[in-house]
Amino acid sequence: MKMDPRSLENMFTEILDLSEQMLQVVKNSKENEDWAGEISQILEKRQGLMGQVDEYRAKVNLSATDEQKIKGLIKKIQINDGNITQSLQEEMLRLQERIGNVKQNKIAQDAYLINDNQMDGWFFDSKK
Repeated sequence: MKMDPRSLENMFTEILDLSEQMLQVVKNSKENEDWAGEISQILEKRQGLMGQVDEYRAKVNLSATDEQKIKGLIKKIQINDGNITQSLQEEMLRLQERIGNVKQNKIAQDAYLINDNQMDGWFFDSKK
C-alpha cells in the first residue's frame, strides 16, 4: 500500500459512498424484501475499509489541508449515519407493529377455530 494521503482520502470517500448506498437501501426497504441482507453486505465492506483506515492512519502523518478534507468527509458520513439510524428505527417500529398484528390475528383465529390448546373464555352452562 502506497503511503499517500490521497489514498486515505479515497478510503474515506469509499466509506461515504457505502453510507450513501446504505441510506438508499433503507429508504427503499418497503420495495425490497432483502434490504437487511444488503445492509449487512455493505456493513462488511465498510468495516473492512475502516480497518484499513486505522492501519493507514497509524503510519501516515497528514498535512492540515488533508486533515480538513478528511474531516469534511467524516461529517458527511456522520450525517448519513444519523439518517440511516433514524430510518432503521422507523422500520423497526413498523415491524414491531406488524408482529403485534400477526400475534393478535393468531389469537383471534385460535379463539374462532376453538383450538384445543387454549380454551380461555369458554365455559359450559349447566342450567337448562
